[in-house]
Amino acid sequence: MKRWKWLTIGAVCVALTALITAKEFGISREAARSPAGPEALQTRIEAFYAERLPSVIVFHIEPSQYCCDGTRIMYEEMRSDAETLVSLLEGVCPSLFIDVNALASEDRPALMSLLERYSLKDFNSAIVVDADGEFLASFGPMYMVSQVVDYARKVTG
Repeated sequence: MKRWKWLTIGAVCVALTALITAKEFGISREAARSPAGPEALQTRIEAFYAERLPSVIVFHIEPSQYCCDGTRIMYEEMRSDAETLVSLLEGVCPSLFIDVNALASEDRPALMSLLERYSLKDFNSAIVVDADGEFLASFGPMYMVSQVVDYARKVTG
């Protein structure tokens, strides 16, 4: 248990360092967009909540540099899990994928608002919200794909 605690703390530190580094040194707007498209995060969030259905928000971040192959592999697996999760949720409920590294600096207030709204402390996690956008459950800091999909199915009936 103690090992997982330190692994979790280390992953959070690496994620926060990556976020600060990315924001500090800047990312070009064209190169830094998420696969979802060039829309501003606030626009995506508003469209997401407008559906008024139980939904899942998936957050993902990667460090700009890896300390070792093990860390690189861990983040590659987390990205794969996040993409798998979003894919599996397509037939279950709406989902919003937020790749923190791909956000433009103009998206930072919208991201910070989401983090505050749901008291999210760990990136690379997923949260389930009800039709009113209220918090139901959190899964992470590493995605638990099957548990998230099962919970989403239960919530959506």
